[in-house]
Amino acid sequence: MSYVGTRTALGSNATYTSPAMMSNRDDTVVGAVLADQAGTLNIEQGYPDDATGLVSTWTAIATVAVVASTPTPFSQALVAPKWRLRYVNGASAQGTFRVDAKTTAAGDS
Repeated sequence: MSYVGTRTALGSNATYTSPAMMSNRDDTVVGAVLADQAGTLNIEQGYPDDATGLVSTWTAIATVAVVASTPTPFSQALVAPKWRLRYVNGASAQGTFRVDAKTTAAGDS
């Protein structure tokens, strides 16, 4: 199981990108986001380069519209070895921003 998240509010049109996380044996990422301004959460996956281990191309496998001041849960199957979250804030600076995610494997509780 791996965890990622932040509490750092974003400026207008700013983006939060989590660190790249390994899926390992986990097959689902679940979490929630809350922001006092509307924005978009992208759940992205990628395949690392054999030589560097870095992902050069990320693919958004899910896009979640976040309504201002509305807690928004998410759950997405993972198929690639690496995943990350990318949140794009709207035109107004945030006063509040929280995103938390963890991975789980089938059979975990």
